[in-house]
Amino acid sequence: MVSIIFILGPTASGKSDYAFQLARSLEVDIISADAYQVYRGMSIGTAKPSKDMLQNVKHHLIDVVNPDEFFDVARFIKEANFYIDEAIDNKKKILVTGGTNYYIHSLIHGIAKLPERDPSVQSFWKKKSEEQGARWLWDQLSLVDPETSNRLHMNDQRRILRALEVYHVSRTPLSSFPLEGGVKDKYPYKKIALFHPPDLLRKRIESRTLQMMEEGLLEEVQLLIKQGYGECPAVRNAVGYKETLAFLSNKSTSQVWFDQIFQNTKKVVKKQMTWLKREVDIEWLDMTPK
Repeated sequence: MVSIIFILGPTASGKSDYAFQLARSLEVDIISADAYQVYRGMSIGTAKPSKDMLQNVKHHLIDVVNPDEFFDVARFIKEANFYIDEAIDNKKKILVTGGTNYYIHSLIHGIAKLPERDPSVQSFWKKKSEEQGARWLWDQLSLVDPETSNRLHMNDQRRILRALEVYHVSRTPLSSFPLEGGVKDKYPYKKIALFHPPDLLRKRIESRTLQMMEEGLLEEVQLLIKQGYGECPAVRNAVGYKETLAFLSNKSTSQVWFDQIFQNTKKVVKKQMTWLKREVDIEWLDMTPK
């Protein structure tokens, strides 16, 4: 019998609403697998569940830390596993939903316990990357860890730098570290992905962007700046927030602001769909209106 139900799908596909309805019918909790919904004060731009939804169904890993606090996939897996174990110990299922596919993949399969970061090694490879370029950096990784390089695009500099750092700190390829903390060998699970035709998904992204702007995204970002969080990576890197910071800085038009959020959201959706199409054992649910 399935213990964990993963509700997957790209941004604006309606994951939160679908998961809420399913969780309410099953009388179970939801774990949010969203890298930005963990941050307090970032509600509108991350499309957190409504107050009514949060009151009627218990949601975990929402509003966990402030924007200047550290939260990564390792902490996500640790805390998600706690709530999963707790639910199953109480003879209940649990739902997991969110748009951070890396979190979901890692929760299922586990992550490697890697050596701590070494700032001097990081700095060395970052400088080399700036001097030699992305292709050279990728080639260096290919020499010491071909398995990892083969699954990374040469422009994925952040992960390539980390893989090189791991090798030069430990003299062990990143790909050789065993995965830990995954649920796949522990509990039966099911993956459901929500499908919308491209034209309909585009309209949903457009509607979502307008809704965020109308609900007060600008004021939310201004408050984050006032609270001293404007320079935090969590704010500066999140789609919706980085464009709003640029809007405030450049004093551009509302149309430019909208277009930037819309276009960058589409880029995120494209990456999410690429990942979903590569995944196996997914049950696709057609959300096209009848």
